[in-house]
Amino acid sequence: MPIIIFTFEPGIDSATSYTMQKLLKETVLLISGFLFPCMVLFAQIPQTIDSLEKLLPKVTEIQRVDVLNELAWNYKFIDQDKCRKFAEESAGLASKISYPNGLAYAQRNLGVYYFVTNNYPESEKYLHQCIQTAKEYQLNFQEAKALNLLGVISREKLDYSTALEYHQAALTIYRQLLINDEITGVLNNMAMVYELIHESDKALETYLEVLEKEEASGNIEGIARTSNNLGYLYFKTDDYEKSVIAFTKALEAAKIAGNNNFLASAYHGLGASFDGLHNDDAAITNLYLAAGINRIAGNDNWLANNYSNLVQIYMRKKKYQTASKLLDSAILIYEQNNRTVELISALNIKGMIRFDLGDFSTAEEFFRKSIRISDSVDVLLSNNAYYNLYQLEKQQGKYQTALNNLEKAVELNDSLDKVLNSKALMEIGVRYEVKQKDAENLHLKSLNELNKRIILNQRHVFVGAVVFVVFLSVLIVVLFRGKKRLKMANLELQRKSAEILSQSGRLTELNATKDRLFSIIAHDLKNPFNAILGFSEIAIEEVEKYDDRQLTEIIGMIKNSADGAYKLLENLLEWSRLQRGILGFHPDWINVKESLEELIGLSDNQAQGKMISIGNNVPPGLMLFADQNMFETMIRNLVGNAIKFTHPNGVVAISAVQEGGYSKIIISDNGVGMSEENVEKLFRIDQGLSTKGTGNESGSGLGLILCKEFIEKHHGFIEVESTKGSGSRFSLSFPIPAGKD
Repeated sequence: MPIIIFTFEPGIDSATSYTMQKLLKETVLLISGFLFPCMVLFAQIPQTIDSLEKLLPKVTEIQRVDVLNELAWNYKFIDQDKCRKFAEESAGLASKISYPNGLAYAQRNLGVYYFVTNNYPESEKYLHQCIQTAKEYQLNFQEAKALNLLGVISREKLDYSTALEYHQAALTIYRQLLINDEITGVLNNMAMVYELIHESDKALETYLEVLEKEEASGNIEGIARTSNNLGYLYFKTDDYEKSVIAFTKALEAAKIAGNNNFLASAYHGLGASFDGLHNDDAAITNLYLAAGINRIAGNDNWLANNYSNLVQIYMRKKKYQTASKLLDSAILIYEQNNRTVELISALNIKGMIRFDLGDFSTAEEFFRKSIRISDSVDVLLSNNAYYNLYQLEKQQGKYQTALNNLEKAVELNDSLDKVLNSKALMEIGVRYEVKQKDAENLHLKSLNELNKRIILNQRHVFVGAVVFVVFLSVLIVVLFRGKKRLKMANLELQRKSAEILSQSGRLTELNATKDRLFSIIAHDLKNPFNAILGFSEIAIEEVEKYDDRQLTEIIGMIKNSADGAYKLLENLLEWSRLQRGILGFHPDWINVKESLEELIGLSDNQAQGKMISIGNNVPPGLMLFADQNMFETMIRNLVGNAIKFTHPNGVVAISAVQEGGYSKIIISDNGVGMSEENVEKLFRIDQGLSTKGTGNESGSGLGLILCKEFIEKHHGFIEVESTKGSGSRFSLSFPIPAGKD
């Protein structure tokens, strides 16, 4: 489909004022991204319609909704009554059979029908209904299509700021859906808005982005479309040499694609560009080629614009007879298609031809006919006709009536300037909003990059700190164990041979404990740090290879590994302090239910990851006399173990009873359970019992050993009941102080 450009040059038509030229040039009809997809295969539409109509009697109800929608979509430019009929039938049937996608499509087609018939309020109503349906059923594609058309309507209503907002919303969805054709269509629409608000640089940037995408995907028709749009952008900024290059590229692509609409558009653009370069022969040749294609295709509106550009060239060459014949053909098309603005201009030009030929009476008829039509539409459009009458009557010596017409032309021209100034102010406001939003987006992007660098530095600091703490802890443990071993060896030398024999078992146990600790440090603590260092290296050295979602996953893995390492390190340090006798013990009264609520909250992420529910069934008001830190460590380890060995969607329950002088806290689960053999190994560090969780979680077994030693510190005890395949039940028994039963 050709893209129409009217060009009027000062000096060629003395009756056409610069203001009128500007108004007409700014009301040029450009092909929107909404229209292009509809017209690309215009020649094939009748065949498509015929095939769809033959399907109707043979399909199911759901399929019928889809076929009706496709028929409505294909009829939108050919037969609007049928478009509406099929869309309404589709909407009714889709509602009846509860088919949301079909209903949203039908609502969108009704919006298209009212758009094509210029009833924008009704179009907006149905498009908003489509968006509501799409949001309810997560039909993102239908939502984006409706948003894009709302942007086109806002553009037609000159509400450019709103148009850009709608297009941006549609673009965001299409980019999430990775639909390249729709992305380029919306970007074309946005570029057209930028053109209308005279943001030529922004429009050029957007068109070039679209062209790059089309070339990368090998979309020949897309290349033709966008090259045409680029050509008209260059043309509007009077860069005719670049417009010739762009239109030539569009021409070559359109020939390969076999798309006559784009081909005619490229020929027309080349004609207009060569006219701008004052190459009349090349301009006339290309404009006639465009006219020939449009005549065969029946594209009368585009044909009339080919004629209009030819008229201007022939008038400049003083070939009035040829110009007059072409203009008569254009006027006939304008009258048949109610193109009032173009008709008013063409009648004025026709009058000027007769004026230049000395046929004053016929010239006056054309000028007055132009005025009558202008008065019925917009009186401001008659300013040129009044100015032409002034010129005519002055030539005839009718000075008084000539002066009256000049005054009327000046008055209308002043009013028209006010309208244009108001429009210019509105465009300035929209340009300011666009630039402000661009600046905000750039600022947010800079902040995001800064935050990423800060997070990266924090990761490095955290990793370094953890490594240092681990090294220090290992060193302390090694020195402590080495000193203790040396002392024991000296004592053994002084003891009798019998005592040496009796201590051999103890030495064996200590060596096993030492080996187990080193195993924990070397293996269980090393693994998460290997993960942290590995993922950190990926995030630092290959960050450009990953998108935001993948980087978020990597950061999440780093955090999970760090959390695991921290918990294990915390247990190691607690156990170390306990062994050295430097762990403080400060029992006080604890509200069990309240403390458990806080501890459960800390385990929520771990539980939610496996969709495990944690129930706090402890009666309110139950008080326990215990060391707060030790109590929290025991509960945290037991609840963590319960989650670890419980299948997804399982249950972990915490309850409490008071019996036999003890307050008993019970943590039970319906997880994998344990064999009796493994239960016996639970609280011995030298046995090294470590089992993978249901989510492949790793562990060291050190947490349960801490629980045993901490509960014994309270003069209590820990018990385990477990059946393999049915779950486990751990209970902590705290003695109730005398007189507090």
